Amino acid sequence: MQTHKIVQSLVLLTISLILFTTAPLLHAEPWQCGTPLLIAHEHHNNEADVDIPPLAPAAPALLGQIDRFFIHIPETSITATCIAIGQHCYIYVENSLRAMITDAEAAAIAKTFDTRIYPSVRHWMGAETQPGLDRDNRITILMHDVGMNASGRDYGGYFAPVDLQPTLPNSNRRDILFMDIFQFRERARQTFYSSLAHEFAHLVNWYQNGGTVDQRWLEEGIASFVEWGVYGTVHTLFVDNYLKNPNVSLTTANTLDVYYGAAFMLILYLYENYGGVQFIRALAAEDMLGQHAIDITLGENRRFTDVFLDWGLANYLNNPLHGQHLSYQNLPNRKVRYRLPTRCQLSENRHSCPYRQLGNTLHTF
Repeated sequence: MQTHKIVQSLVLLTISLILFTTAPLLHAEPWQCGTPLLIAHEHHNNEADVDIPPLAPAAPALLGQIDRFFIHIPETSITATCIAIGQHCYIYVENSLRAMITDAEAAAIAKTFDTRIYPSVRHWMGAETQPGLDRDNRITILMHDVGMNASGRDYGGYFAPVDLQPTLPNSNRRDILFMDIFQFRERARQTFYSSLAHEFAHLVNWYQNGGTVDQRWLEEGIASFVEWGVYGTVHTLFVDNYLKNPNVSLTTANTLDVYYGAAFMLILYLYENYGGVQFIRALAAEDMLGQHAIDITLGENRRFTDVFLDWGLANYLNNPLHGQHLSYQNLPNRKVRYRLPTRCQLSENRHSCPYRQLGNTLHTF
């Protein structure tokens, strides 16, 4: 009877997560992805109505080649030199910071990208379109001072959708990822490579979504999940912060705890219970965005609201003794640390909950 009451309260908690205002491991050092900032300011041009002349094929970059690039955090331009070339990438470094990275370190980045990050991210998500806008199959990785703060704090890197929109004046018109060179110097290599996988996931997701970014919570959730898939990384600081205060909107809160905690956990839960790698690839390939993309990927016989309810229960119980769908196989020992409210009596059937009795200030997921 006591267990029954606990489960009733758990169901109520997860309904609140949906309806009320607006939820061995490697522990990554906290850092921020700059992509959500750029998504919030993305230009939404309808390029279907613009006559875009085809770009001339670009000659492959050469070692020592100097090019000018637009950077986007903050918006300005810099010159950078190509210091390593891999099978799938070019490594450029901002000229004023050239002394911060050796040729051997740049070659190691190219090798790691070629042999681990590039094939692994494509395994989880599918592929980017080849060739890119510049008619080159290689990804440009530009090492610069992200944020111009001479520090590895804050943004570790970013992907900018503007660079894949050729009519915009600040577009680099190529597949490009931006990585903070101070993070490379000041933090563990594991952190740097994990964040590079995260940013490449954003680029692939843009192509898989049909040439657009997803809603910020799902965009970051998928990229954080791919970090876990490639490197086993879990941003435990943000996961634990979310579990301490899960009564926030997954889709509108726009906090780091939601991006790298709640959204990651949701994608991990979906992966473990609804189809593994193939579910993740199908979700990435779905042109619909946000909650609607998950609904479609789940199929006709499931509703995302029901799955979301089970996910909320799993966040509280996280115990395989209650069933696989009420636990995480790959995230043990993480549970909601939250005092449960008592608002109404529920029956054993969670679908019969009288939602309208839960309060007057109700909001959608």
